Formats: sequence, C-alpha cells, structure tokens
Amino acid sequence: MLAIGSLHAASQIIFGVLGRTPEDPGWFLTVAVFISFLVATIALVIGILASKYTFTSRLSIAISAVISCAWLGFYYGGIIGGKNPQIAIAFVIAGLLSITFTGLHLQKRLTTIAIVLLGIVSAYALAFLCLAVAVAYLSVERLLWGTIWGIFCTVAIAIVIFFINSLIQEITNYRSVLNRKVE
Repeated sequence: MLAIGSLHAASQIIFGVLGRTPEDPGWFLTVAVFISFLVATIALVIGILASKYTFTSRLSIAISAVISCAWLGFYYGGIIGGKNPQIAIAFVIAGLLSITFTGLHLQKRLTTIAIVLLGIVSAYALAFLCLAVAVAYLSVERLLWGTIWGIFCTVAIAIVIFFINSLIQEITNYRSVLNRKVE
C-alpha cells in the first residue's frame, strides 16, 4: 500500500511541476519539490552508508523519513482537503506523528523497510526530474547543461538501484529474524 500510494503521489507531484518556468507564479513549488526529493535521497544515502546504529545514521534516516512524510502529507492532504493549506499541514503533522509512533513502538525493521521504500520513490522522482531537465536542455541544443543533468539523472538511477539492494537486504534480514523467533 505504501509503495503504491507513494509512487502515485510522486508521479502526480512530478507531472504537476513539469513545464514550469521561473516566470510562472508556481515556480517555487518546482524548486521545493526538487529540493525535497534531493534532500530525502541524499539523507538516506548517508544513513545507509554510515555505520548502523550511529548518531549520523539515525539522524540521516530520520531526516529522510521526515521529508518523505512531508511531501506525502502535502500531496494527500491537499487532495483530500481541496488544496486547503491548513489541511495539508495537518496531514504532514499526522504523517510525522505516525512515522514517529511506528519507529518507537513497532518493530524497527518494518520502519526501516518503509523508509527505504520511500527513499526509492524519492530517488526515482529525483531521477525523473533530472531527466526532464536534461531533455529540456538537450532539446534547445544546450549540450553542456543537458549532459550535466544527464549525469545527475544517471547518478540518481544508480542510487535507486542501491536503495533497491538495501531494501532487499532489509527484507532478507527481517525474514531471518522472524524465522529465528518462530523456531
């Protein structure tokens, strides 16, 4: 459910900001979406690469979770509340409280799996946005900027693959822990 809901939200957000230019009144939304996907992705990369159970790892994973909950909350809160900002903010707060409750009271491995899943969606969205910018630059024959954004897209795709590998490891570890508890 989380995967489908987050993929749907990310794709709707991406297609909502594509084609906006700095002259458009909603340009700040494009920048905010790009920054939120970027920070969520980078924070999770740092959290996974840092040694487990260190302060840096926990903080980075928490930052990624908070930002992912924020863009999910704003999207679904905006949809349900008829684009009312107060309702969207209430959904963000509810999402943050739910991820906090899940992390503190339920199994931490399930929370980690959910956060890595949201990280995959954030990295995918980042790759898609970088690709759109690269294609826009290449279509007007700005080869240098198109190539730079194409490299960013390639890096984001590599991060998606890295996150998928991390998700598989987390699920495998979770299954082995469950098997040990059954025995």
